Amino acid sequence: MADSLTFDAALEESLSFLSELGMSRQLRHGQKEAISTLVHGSDLLAVLPTGFGKSLIFQLLIRVQEILSSKPACAIVVCLLKRIVQDQLIEASSMGLSATSLASARIGDVENGKYQLIFASAEEILTKPFLSSLKKSSSPLHENLATIIVDESHTVESWTGERFVLV
Repeated sequence: MADSLTFDAALEESLSFLSELGMSRQLRHGQKEAISTLVHGSDLLAVLPTGFGKSLIFQLLIRVQEILSSKPACAIVVCLLKRIVQDQLIEASSMGLSATSLASARIGDVENGKYQLIFASAEEILTKPFLSSLKKSSSPLHENLATIIVDESHTVESWTGERFVLV
């Protein structure tokens, strides 16, 4: 049955699940479009104010993707701000999503698809063990990756010699 669901039906099912958990099921203008853009495999740049609900976009993306494809989905969220990561881990858990920080996870658990949301700094993403896991086409991490999110992108900088470049 999941194969015949439309995006709208899968999103509604995901929002109903949130409602059952006692959470709001209202989306702000632009959130539905952002989720749809990602589900359909397009790139997305969402510049949204603090408190807008950017995290709901990738949290619902995972739910919708799993409903539509009938298989696990995961997202990598690049975020340098440890306090935000801690808040996101708590929020994901309250939504029934499995989440971890790459800094505290076993790479084997990440590679084997144990988590739906993986939070990491840019430096952690670029480590050889993680990149190897990500590139291994037979790994659940590689097969189930729905998106890579750069959250708080203004904090991700790379030194290039004479100036900082936002990546």
